[in-house]
Amino acid sequence: MKSRSILVTVFIATFLILFGCNQKSELLTNQYDEKEMNQAIETAQLTFDKFLERFRNPQPGDEDFNVKVKIEDKNGVEHFWLSDLRLGSEPYIGIIGNDPGIVRNVKFGQQYSFQRADIRDWMFMSNGKMQGNYTLRVILKSMPEEESEEIKKNIGW
Repeated sequence: MKSRSILVTVFIATFLILFGCNQKSELLTNQYDEKEMNQAIETAQLTFDKFLERFRNPQPGDEDFNVKVKIEDKNGVEHFWLSDLRLGSEPYIGIIGNDPGIVRNVKFGQQYSFQRADIRDWMFMSNGKMQGNYTLRVILKSMPEEESEEIKKNIGW
C-alpha cells in the first residue's frame, strides 16, 4: 500500500506542476467549461459530509485523503490541495501541497487553517481507485485524449 501512496503523491505533484492549481497552463487556458467546473465544486461541497465520514472512519484500502481549498489575497485567487488533514472541528487544518503561482500569503509545506466554506474539492484513494476529485473530471475533458486516458489509468478510473 505504501508504494501506491507514493504513486498517488507523485501523480498529484506532477499534475500540479504541469497544470497548476489556478495558473492555467497553455494546454488548459479557457478550455474547460466554467459552468461545469462550478457544478463540480458544488458537488464536492454537497458531498463533503461523505468524505468527512470516510476520513473519520476509513475502510480497508482507504488512503491519501486530501481537500482542495480556495485561498485569496490581494494578488488574486488560487486553489490548493491540502494533505495531512486534521478535520476534528472547524477551523480545519492541512498542509499546502504546492508552491503558489498567484497568491503570496501561503507557501508549499505550510500548515493552513480553513473553513468548510473554503473547500472546493476532495479526494482519497480506495483500493487503488480515486474517489471524489470532481474538478479533475472536468479538466480531463479538456485534455488531449491520450493524456486524459493515462491519468485515468493511473488513478483507477
